[in-house]
Amino acid sequence: MHGNCWNETRWAVQGDGYVCHCDATLESFRSWLAGRYGDLDGLGQAWHRRYASWEDVLPGKQPGRPYTDLVEFERSSAGVPPGMRPSGPSACAGPIPTTPVLAHCGKPAVHSSGMDFEQAVSRGNDFDLAEVLDGFGCSHFPAWENISTSELGTRIEATRSATGDKPAWVSELQGGASCAGFGVWPAVDPSTQQRWVWGAYGRGIKAVLFWCWRDEVFGRESLRVRITGF
Repeated sequence: MHGNCWNETRWAVQGDGYVCHCDATLESFRSWLAGRYGDLDGLGQAWHRRYASWEDVLPGKQPGRPYTDLVEFERSSAGVPPGMRPSGPSACAGPIPTTPVLAHCGKPAVHSSGMDFEQAVSRGNDFDLAEVLDGFGCSHFPAWENISTSELGTRIEATRSATGDKPAWVSELQGGASCAGFGVWPAVDPSTQQRWVWGAYGRGIKAVLFWCWRDEVFGRESLRVRITGF
């Protein structure tokens, strides 16, 4: 028995844009910059700019621009969330002390290139996250995302490498047909799915869970609602 404390580690899922830019996040970002560059003059030299006050320093908010601001903002927020650090009370502490606490990503960090609604590394680093957890996993939808057998193996190896000596698991393996919005993909044939499963175990994976064990009824991946609505 285990506790999955975070489903597909991401700072923001399907937000209205790059997030978060609340006051607390801005304060954290500016504090991180001050620690890195010392003061506004040091930041100005590094960024080739001049700022009158720290309140004028903002992270990049639009995809792809301005480049420096986005890179620095991602760098400042790519670490392990404070609530997951083992040095103090953990937000991920299990209800039972002996229960392993794990999490999983949507795709390995080394394969993450971002999405329309999130920056490339706004989902943490698998190696950092696995260090403070009892194990780590990853989701894989080979038929849906057209992932080849060799690429699937690479993704699994990447997750297993991040966990080190801790258990690695396939947290979500495509278990049937898939859909997103008005797109519908065929069901997976048994022999193909068996190849995925045993390929994972052959690479040292300790457990495999299937997505999904029943049709979803909410959201863009809901097959049942969309079919019954027509």
